[in-house]
Amino acid sequence: MLEKDTGKRNGQKSYDHERRDCRRRLSYYQKRRLSADYVQKLASEAGCSTQPIFRLYANMEALKKDVYDKAASYYGEFYTAFEKRNEIPFVDLGMAYISFARKEPKLFELLFLMPHEENAKSTYELVNGADDVVTEQIRKAGEGGTKSPDQLFMKIWIFIHGAACMAVSGDYDLDEEQSLAILKSCYKDFAG
Repeated sequence: MLEKDTGKRNGQKSYDHERRDCRRRLSYYQKRRLSADYVQKLASEAGCSTQPIFRLYANMEALKKDVYDKAASYYGEFYTAFEKRNEIPFVDLGMAYISFARKEPKLFELLFLMPHEENAKSTYELVNGADDVVTEQIRKAGEGGTKSPDQLFMKIWIFIHGAACMAVSGDYDLDEEQSLAILKSCYKDFAG
């Protein structure tokens, strides 16, 4: 979100809201979806017209791209900070993904449910991240004796993504312990 005008500096009106403030923009998006009236609402909350916003962004597409990029970075930070406690492949990945959906439903929708421009990252690229999380988990599953770790990932991913979507819609009422038990059970069942 952009900050409100703080007055004059060096004889010119200073717009602190012209500085990019990722957390506030993401916070605003967390409450609202990026829609046609997004800029008007953003400007209203910042206490300015839409003009200062479009001084920062050439058009609505540039604003959307910036919000998307910031949300993608935020997901990466969220996953990195998520406590990893399980040796079983894909379990921590699933727990983090479901947790993100619960805590940040609007950002989850933006990243994982809405259609994107051609240059946007795929769900796999977002989840795999810079640290090759999925690739590492697939390797780990293979080293653990799984015959088809790629297929195992696809099977467990269907559950993980479905659970996260249910969390966003309010239909997922399992607590952390129950989710953990189901993820472990899925791995065991699917790994054969």
